[in-house]
Amino acid sequence: MYNSPRAATVTADQDAVVWSLNRVTFRNILANATAMQSNKIVESLKKVDLLKNLNDHQFSLLADAVSLVTYTPNDTIIKKGEEGRVFYMIKTGSVLCTELASNAKNQKLGAGDYFGERSLLTDEPRAATVVAETACTVMALDRHDFEEILGGEVERRTAGEKDGWAKGRSEGTERNDSRIPRTIISNIFLPRFAPCLALQI
Repeated sequence: MYNSPRAATVTADQDAVVWSLNRVTFRNILANATAMQSNKIVESLKKVDLLKNLNDHQFSLLADAVSLVTYTPNDTIIKKGEEGRVFYMIKTGSVLCTELASNAKNQKLGAGDYFGERSLLTDEPRAATVVAETACTVMALDRHDFEEILGGEVERRTAGEKDGWAKGRSEGTERNDSRIPRTIISNIFLPRFAPCLALQI
């Protein structure tokens, strides 16, 4: 795979039957699998209204940068008051946003919705707690990639809409947080803009 010498010796300790692949075939299989996964991620990203102004190159960068993370029901994805280092988009399942500002009612978010942008834009602590309501997969983007790829686009969209939208939305924990390695599947992320989702947590 890396065109380097073997790093260890492997010896059969009993009779065994093994299958082998040459380097070219192995690399082709990996390349095809990676391309298929990337295409699926790009398809998901293109369904996000917030990203509608991005070009194909930006979508490709996002697909390479995001990580798919799975959570089981009642898992805490982000906790109010924590430092925010990751932006999330829900791919499948649903989450519940609690402890919102001004004693606002809990908000349910589903596939296509996103949370976690506020802390990345303002450097303020998470403004709400987000818990998995069902088994769910989220697309996570860390702070560096968020700022490099999406920072300007998100700022433009939120700046034009925040005055007329409800205050409050939901945030997420950092990519390296101990809760995140919840079966990391691969790399992606965010949701559609609807007034009821403008929580800015």
